[in-house]
Amino acid sequence: MLWYEFKPSVIVYISDTFDKKLESILAYKSQFKLDPNRTQTIDNNENTIKYVEARAGVYCFQIQKTFGEPFLSLNYPVGASDPFDLLPNFF
Repeated sequence: MLWYEFKPSVIVYISDTFDKKLESILAYKSQFKLDPNRTQTIDNNENTIKYVEARAGVYCFQIQKTFGEPFLSLNYPVGASDPFDLLPNFF
């Protein structure tokens, strides 16, 4: 996951699976736990999950949904429930 902001060309609607995303992030607790012996970063402070939620909310606001995952591919934002809907139909 990139922590810096960028202008996405595709924003995939992930509200239905957002809880699973958080679970999968938290599965790597060693990466996200507070440790006074480590340098504090955005990955290991008490605001990490809040940041993930806010980021998903900000990007999805552009397509008027609740949570979204941004991707960079084209030159404009596109909303999609299924990224495969964006692929050309060759069949």
